[in-house]
Amino acid sequence: MNRSRLTETFDAVEEQTDRLLVLSRFVHPDRGEVHCPAAPLIAAWLTRQGLPAATAGFGRVTRPTSASPATATARQHAGSVTATTYIDLDGRVVGIAVAAPAHHTDLATRTVATWSRTLRTRRVLVPLGDLPCGPPPATEPALPGPRPGPLHPLSEHLDCPRRARTRAVLGSYLDRGDTVLLLGSEAEQEHHWRERAGLGSADVISVPDPVSAGKVTVPAPERLSFVIGSCARLDDVPALLRILRRRFPMLRGQHPDLWCYAASDLLRMARTVADRSDLTLLLGPTAHFGAPSDRRAVRRIDTLGDLSPSDVADAATIAVIGAGTSAESSDTAVITALSGLGPLSVVHHRALSAVVTDIDKAAPPTAAADRIAGQGR
Repeated sequence: MNRSRLTETFDAVEEQTDRLLVLSRFVHPDRGEVHCPAAPLIAAWLTRQGLPAATAGFGRVTRPTSASPATATARQHAGSVTATTYIDLDGRVVGIAVAAPAHHTDLATRTVATWSRTLRTRRVLVPLGDLPCGPPPATEPALPGPRPGPLHPLSEHLDCPRRARTRAVLGSYLDRGDTVLLLGSEAEQEHHWRERAGLGSADVISVPDPVSAGKVTVPAPERLSFVIGSCARLDDVPALLRILRRRFPMLRGQHPDLWCYAASDLLRMARTVADRSDLTLLLGPTAHFGAPSDRRAVRRIDTLGDLSPSDVADAATIAVIGAGTSAESSDTAVITALSGLGPLSVVHHRALSAVVTDIDKAAPPTAAADRIAGQGR
């Protein structure tokens, strides 16, 4: 990248408005079509500073030449384009470019210089996994510009098979007259879960944490069951069960084959990528992903304008958490913008807990295992 990098100022062939235009593409006189994926990020950063800016595609630019007074007047009206361009690994020409009228040329030059200092080869680490099926966020993230859909599309997963199985088990416990403890669900998630399942509150008691487990009271301890709340973090469940089983020895509950590992797997991956990164970006609602290690730099990004040049300049590896949970959904506005700040490698990390239910159909034991089994008889 550095060997092909050029910073230049051009005359703008097209006439401009009276504000800065951060170019999403333009035609370089020598390098041809230039793609500028970071344009929405830079425009949002300028707007955040009170400098009206917009993104726009642009036509051809030309090199400045000496000209007659009439041509100079026309050039002043059209303004100029300041750009840094480089050739990416795939052969495409990528750049940062700002078009400005004559009285904003210095501002355009400073903007390009500031963001050009952030250019470097980077990795982006993205945790992938089955999306926790809790309630949809009250509001969608406010990242500007076109994007391929919500950053956190929880509403698409409300009727997953795991949720349906848990609901069926809970219903069977209620049918036999048990009080049911719903373990691990946060209050908002549990309320949404009840509403979807058509459950009342009298016979289902939420136990979200160890404090609740130590205080919960039930009308008939001998008729008490538990289920794991939809997409609860299973790392928290054993501690709850230890407390509850000490207090209620007759407690019965959902078989572990029916527990859902989606939230725990995704949380584990989020922590893994955060701890391997120089900078962690949290996009939109990220309650399901937990907090990364506080030893690392963390920025919560609600709009692209929240990301500044100083945030990314020294970050060679960036974790993007909350951008989606599949390879198709991870190409968000933030990741796309980062791809315009130097050659980018996007690495998907996945954790998968698979429940094995066919252990009774395993292959016959080996001779050694037969001998050991015989010694035990």
